[in-house]
Amino acid sequence: MFRQKIRHQLKGKSEAVRQAQRRNAEESFERLLQQEAENQKKWTKQMEDIVEEQKRIIAAKDKIIQEREMRIRELEVQPEKTRTLQNIDGWRRRKCFLDHGSDPLNSHDSGNGGLRKNAESDQMIQWVVCESDTIIVTVTNHLRNGEGTSIHWHGFHARNEQYMDGVSMLTQCPIPVAGNSFTYKINASPPGTHWWHAHTGMQRSDGIYGALTVRQSRTVEYNNDTYDYDLPEHKMLLSDWLDRPVLDKFIAHHHSNGNNKPEAFLINGKGKRQGFLDPVSNKTIYTEREVFTVENGSRYRFRLVSNAITNCPLKISIDSHNMTVIASDGSPFEPFETEILVIYGGERFDIVLNANQNVENYWIRAKGLADCIKVHEMAILRYKGAPNEQPDEEETWDRQGLTMNPWNEEMSELNIPYFFMNSTEPNDVTLERADYTYYFGMDFNKVNNSHFYDPMYYPLSVVPRSHHLYSPQLNGVSFSLPSVPPLSQYDDVVASGTDLCTPEDVEKLNCSQKHCECTHVIHVEIGKVMEFVIIDEGVIFDASHPMHLHGHSFRVVDQRKLGKMTSVKEVQEMDLAGTTVLKASLATAMYIRQ
Repeated sequence: MFRQKIRHQLKGKSEAVRQAQRRNAEESFERLLQQEAENQKKWTKQMEDIVEEQKRIIAAKDKIIQEREMRIRELEVQPEKTRTLQNIDGWRRRKCFLDHGSDPLNSHDSGNGGLRKNAESDQMIQWVVCESDTIIVTVTNHLRNGEGTSIHWHGFHARNEQYMDGVSMLTQCPIPVAGNSFTYKINASPPGTHWWHAHTGMQRSDGIYGALTVRQSRTVEYNNDTYDYDLPEHKMLLSDWLDRPVLDKFIAHHHSNGNNKPEAFLINGKGKRQGFLDPVSNKTIYTEREVFTVENGSRYRFRLVSNAITNCPLKISIDSHNMTVIASDGSPFEPFETEILVIYGGERFDIVLNANQNVENYWIRAKGLADCIKVHEMAILRYKGAPNEQPDEEETWDRQGLTMNPWNEEMSELNIPYFFMNSTEPNDVTLERADYTYYFGMDFNKVNNSHFYDPMYYPLSVVPRSHHLYSPQLNGVSFSLPSVPPLSQYDDVVASGTDLCTPEDVEKLNCSQKHCECTHVIHVEIGKVMEFVIIDEGVIFDASHPMHLHGHSFRVVDQRKLGKMTSVKEVQEMDLAGTTVLKASLATAMYIRQ
């Protein structure tokens, strides 16, 4: 009995305990549900706040990107207060423009330093500034192909600001895509006709380029008495035109059925290539050509810039007019009157046109040579008062006569090379001595470049001649970019294992039968005078090779055609024999073409 009673009491207590535990569990679960609901509300509020913050950040970033996109179209010019030679101030800047026949406050030149956009082409941007102005340009990369970019100020020396020179993998890393920006701040020096262009990959060839003029007061300018007006609308930006992005054309030429010839030519972004049917008039119409306006009785300075993409020398002439050439690549020389001027990729020439003919329209002719032999384009020289129509003369006429800077021709009475000009700048130490002399043979050896060919499976020897890809070389070696910019990270260049080579290293290589490449480096001492003897050996091609040296000017002391082909050894023997006569006085500066 006693045990049964105890079991009954325990059973009752257990039931009570279980009910209490159940109630506690239910209450705990209810509290957890309430807590979870409250946490869900808090999390939802936090997510809503985060989304709103992200929207605010995106909106702010879009605004910044839009502002940066606008700034790429702007040029901020700030007077250099520390320079006293020419009293750099607002009036000096305006006088710089007024001296050349234009006013920075009128329609020709805006008050921000002369930024002008060609009305017919969004890509054609030219800037007109004054010597010693500070140029500030922010470049934002919105390229859709994933490439980085950079902008080079072609002709500027970038003294003490080498990081602004804009050469990808040499002076800076490329500006990354996705709206990343880089701000260039560079001094406008030296004065002259210059230009800007992308210095990454093939972007210059696809249209990232424009004109850039640095003026100086005519009171200190050489040849200031040769012209009356120097107007920004008389800039002539020349370029061959391809029917597809240049990388596509490059691949099609070397690995398919394409070619390496341009389809047309442009002058300031304009040109007549093919006709279009006007559905209203049922007539064939063409895109407009560029028109340059002059007034009878005045002399005008024209500034020519070549953005040639292919091997494309251009033969420039103006019907019924001669040209007086006064400068090249920003360097003035004694005026030289010629009927024809040949300009190569990267070159700039300043010419003076004397508007002394009848009030009519005249063709300005740009005829291609070399790989552009089948391409030509025209612009119109229109006298004020002449009818708004094309000249009557045939478009296919090819003017002959006195030619300055001829392509692949020996010097003669009618063919005058560039080095024949006499510089107006005084002689300096470069004409007195050379501390070091380097010979560079330029050619295209027929070797299997491993970037394009495989000696076993796809050798150059089995590719049709019309599709050969010959790699350019200096002394048999092709240049390869370092892995990081040496200007800012030279130790990293060495640490990364980049193959650096000097001229002494190159002499030890045998690259006539195999492809050699390296980062070719010449170590020099500050203050020393370097002599470069550049030889176009002409074994594969008798092409033109414009040579451009960043950060420096240089004198052209000799230039000649020795034959259809030559060699470094032959030129060295001529020098040892004393048969080479260098120009010892007033040698022209800045640019050489061999």
